[in-house]
Amino acid sequence: MKAAHLVSACAFLLIMGTAHAAAINASSEIAANVAWSFSVDLDPSNQFERTSILVDDTPLLDVYFNGNIIKDPFNGEFVLNAFTIDRDIDNPGGLVVHVNHPGLVKGTHTIKAQVYQNGSIVSQEEHTLAITDTFEKITEIVTASNTLAEKIDELSAKLDELKTSTDEGVLQNTARIGETLAELNTVNENVQQVSSNLQQQQSVASTQGENLDSVSASLLELKNQVREEEVKDTVSNTLGGTALAGLSSLALDSAAGVMAELIAIAILLVFIRKRHKGHEMDLIDGIDDLDAKELKEVQDEQKARWAIRKEEEE
Repeated sequence: MKAAHLVSACAFLLIMGTAHAAAINASSEIAANVAWSFSVDLDPSNQFERTSILVDDTPLLDVYFNGNIIKDPFNGEFVLNAFTIDRDIDNPGGLVVHVNHPGLVKGTHTIKAQVYQNGSIVSQEEHTLAITDTFEKITEIVTASNTLAEKIDELSAKLDELKTSTDEGVLQNTARIGETLAELNTVNENVQQVSSNLQQQQSVASTQGENLDSVSASLLELKNQVREEEVKDTVSNTLGGTALAGLSSLALDSAAGVMAELIAIAILLVFIRKRHKGHEMDLIDGIDDLDAKELKEVQDEQKARWAIRKEEEE
């Protein structure tokens, strides 16, 4: 007797060791009072006798190893439809049962798959799902939709504000660029005007320089003429020639007239030069100093010549 019990126990443990628990495929949350469905992946057909499907511990149907389904005589009416599919006909595994249920009330519910072998439960799989109120679910969805719409409107307003701000910034920058260009044009015109004035001043200075050169040449020529007259006077005094003295006197009178005109021209040019300012005045002042010195020499020589002439006449 003890040996028979030992063999039975070993066989049971062997079956338990090789058994595979069924797998329930169902949603974790569904709406209340709405038809729904789920499926159960059964163990290999050579490892179970039948599998009972229960909802909230209420048996709905039994699935046998050969794929036959028997609904519970009392609660089978809660099953709209049930069928099995063998996804691997060449092997004992792959049998799946699909169940359609008319719906559950709001709350938490469980689905169980109990595997039987030799009249005993060898394994059990359980799945929990939440049933939510349809109206509450719709209200929740509407609320979330309204919240999302408000966020969209807020983002749209911010985008419009950003666009307006950007447009205003572009207009302000454009106006500033226009003002800057106008200022640059004004500065350019001023630079051109200054350059034109500078060129005019340089032209005037060049003209005055040419006039001074001409006056200097005339003064030098006059100085040479005076010296020639001095030589002639010296010769006349030595020889005592009256005719030469007369000629010398006439030459001196002519030279005195020319010298008076040149002195007047030089004074006029000096007056004009002193009205101009700038870098050219330094050069002109240097020439003025030289001309004044030569004029003084001519004047001194003229005075000396007139003194000699006066003595001769006496």
